[in-house]
Amino acid sequence: ILQDGGMEDIRIGNLYVPGCSLEQHVGYARGEERAYTYFKNTDGKWTAREGAAMAEALADEPWDWITMQQCSALSGKSGSYTPWLSALFAYVRARAGAGTRYAWHMTWAYQQGSDHPAFPDYGRDQMTMYRAICAAVQAHIVPDTRFERILPAGTAVQNARAGFAGDTLTRDGYHLSLGAGRYLAGLTWAAAL
Repeated sequence: ILQDGGMEDIRIGNLYVPGCSLEQHVGYARGEERAYTYFKNTDGKWTAREGAAMAEALADEPWDWITMQQCSALSGKSGSYTPWLSALFAYVRARAGAGTRYAWHMTWAYQQGSDHPAFPDYGRDQMTMYRAICAAVQAHIVPDTRFERILPAGTAVQNARAGFAGDTLTRDGYHLSLGAGRYLAGLTWAAAL
């Protein structure tokens, strides 16, 4: 998507721990734990390295953008953002390049009927979850001037569900489908950045 938009020398890194909350990221960072799989793409192909620490990935490239997100289960739980977001931001900013910019990735609500164990926290209702995610982003991210962009994947998914795609953009009720779901999120990221 980025290459088709005229960008060159695209380098993407992804620190990954399944379902990792802001609080867990802070704990891993402070403990310098090698808890992550570090996925990296510099030539159109992904590599993966197990046992990476956050500080390593931050120092690996002079990143133009660093994005953050709350795990999907807690993304609509406003109380889960503090104090962890500020602590994580302080850690990252101290180790990233001076010219790095920051964006927030807004997650999406689960597919109606999802069997995700956190879905009952939202009354097993997609719109309740979506509204809670929007409220948390409005309360904690919109006023935070450290974030220059919000990557509204959650809104893009919800809008597509209400229109052409229906409620078919996940492969298991919560992870985006490998085709249309991920493509929609990728288009949203590219447009926002």
